[in-house]
Amino acid sequence: MYVYWTTAAFTQTGNSAIASNSANYGGGVHVDQGRASWDAGQILSNTARWYGGGIYVASSGSAALSGTQVVSNAAQYGGGLYLNSGRTTFSSGSLLSNTASRSGGGVYVVGSTAAFTQTGDSLVAYNSATGASDGYGAGLFFETGRATLSGGQIANNTAENNGGGVYVWRSDVTLDRAYVIRNTARQKGGGLYNHDGTLTLINATVSHNTVTSTSGGGLYAYGGATVLTYTTVASNTATSGGGGLHQAGGAITLQNTIVAGNGPANCNGALTSNGYNLDSGATCNFNAMGDMTDTDPMLGPLTGQGVHPLLAGSPAIDAGVCVAGITTDQRGVIRPQDGDSDDAAICDIGAFEFIWYNIYLPVVIRQ
Repeated sequence: MYVYWTTAAFTQTGNSAIASNSANYGGGVHVDQGRASWDAGQILSNTARWYGGGIYVASSGSAALSGTQVVSNAAQYGGGLYLNSGRTTFSSGSLLSNTASRSGGGVYVVGSTAAFTQTGDSLVAYNSATGASDGYGAGLFFETGRATLSGGQIANNTAENNGGGVYVWRSDVTLDRAYVIRNTARQKGGGLYNHDGTLTLINATVSHNTVTSTSGGGLYAYGGATVLTYTTVASNTATSGGGGLHQAGGAITLQNTIVAGNGPANCNGALTSNGYNLDSGATCNFNAMGDMTDTDPMLGPLTGQGVHPLLAGSPAIDAGVCVAGITTDQRGVIRPQDGDSDDAAICDIGAFEFIWYNIYLPVVIRQ
């Protein structure tokens, strides 16, 4: 399928499928300047010699996918989707089991005007980047451009080298109410890798990600600026350095964030605390107002909503600071909730806001 010119438009609805096609660019669909939209349907088992096994979007082209399954497509770059200076919105669908023989197993975004938006219950999972010399960004690879991921999950992706879940290179990427779980990289950044980009995490969970040979199981920063607010980084592993957060360059800044249960250490590097962070060990160098070290946050197991709940009695409850403009937690629960005192409610630390339940017993009047 080739959609070309500014007035060209393509719409796919229902259970229809674009399957088992091949091309140099856009094995399933190539959108150049025109616009394409999907409401459900599948883009399945297509192959591109170079870019965009499932979908290739170029120039001023745009693609909108809602409830669409982009599955088992393959290319050198962007196994599922390659976005080159165009626009793509992806909501309530799945990018599954796509393969890049170089980088960007699920998605590859490039170009200063490129814009990628992921919303709702969308899923980027089981994608792979297998290149021996690159093999970056198995789930999503961002090379310039900007991206906003609001909700959804990035899970079980595998990179031969860096960035099992997400690789950010000279891009502006925000994850808001998203969760990055169970991704794997052989070298660095099992969950996320930032190379000279701007990476912002708000109400996010980074958990159970793995690096099999070096550092940064949860997140590895090689350069750029990485900012975590109301984020939980827990149960990530690496073979050396910071299992949760590893700073080799650039800056990692945290506020209202939990870093707990990562191995071999929660953090490595000169991180910057803006206050109200919690380290279950003593490797993150938190020493600003409201910070806690060597403190067990009392997290529950990862839930189906991709969040570690705070258990009753957690020291993270009512221990943070409310941030203007951030009014919910990762699940959409309003911040702050009423606490157990007569004082004004205070926001919790981490991606989860604890809900207090008041129990009212019946009044018994003795006769």
